[in-house]
Amino acid sequence: MGVQERRDREKNRRRDDIIRVTRGMILERGVDGFALQDVANALDLSKGTLYLSFSGKDELLRAILIDAGTEFLEYLAARAASSDSGLDAILRMGRGYFEFYNNQEDAFVLFGLMDHFAPEFPFVLPVTEDGLPSVFVGLVRGCLDRGVADGSLDPTLDPEGMTLNIVFMATSLVDKVSKIPRNIRAGMDVGAVIGHAFGLLARAVANPAIPRNLIDRSFEPGARVDLTPYWRNEQ
Repeated sequence: MGVQERRDREKNRRRDDIIRVTRGMILERGVDGFALQDVANALDLSKGTLYLSFSGKDELLRAILIDAGTEFLEYLAARAASSDSGLDAILRMGRGYFEFYNNQEDAFVLFGLMDHFAPEFPFVLPVTEDGLPSVFVGLVRGCLDRGVADGSLDPTLDPEGMTLNIVFMATSLVDKVSKIPRNIRAGMDVGAVIGHAFGLLARAVANPAIPRNLIDRSFEPGARVDLTPYWRNEQ
């Protein structure tokens, strides 16, 4: 192995170590519970050496956010894509939220870093088509447009306005959870709170012909509730 190759491998290893330790600190203490000096101390590095890999805390957090956010949104998009209607897509995304939290808690919490970089989101919607905020907005808007068109959602629904409401609620949930230290979070039934929030959302947007108690049941563990006959007037 040549000298330059050895140096590159050492640089990549140090970068991976910095990300690993920082992820752990976010998960244990919350996103606001540590400083770069804490990361450097944990790795027995000088702060100057840490800056050789990242220009500052924001660049480090952004690298973590991109990895976690991409994983999270790909999961939600796959759930929505396999749905039978716009309402089913909303329900699957809602269930996907608490399933992802239960199965991929670390990535869920780390997705909350988006608020660190775009605290104005979603009140100021992104104007570019790339980046995690735009992907999320497009995913939600697509589900709503589909539901209004196929009749599974309330035909009087304003997809543009409701997109803002859904994205605000969904990102606020993640942001709040991301700021809670793990030892406190462990004693909370976060999944139940997420399920209840999305149940209320589904009640608000579903076709009025669908019994609301059946929508609530859709968020119960293992539930298989067919709502199609109600919005197609087949019941």
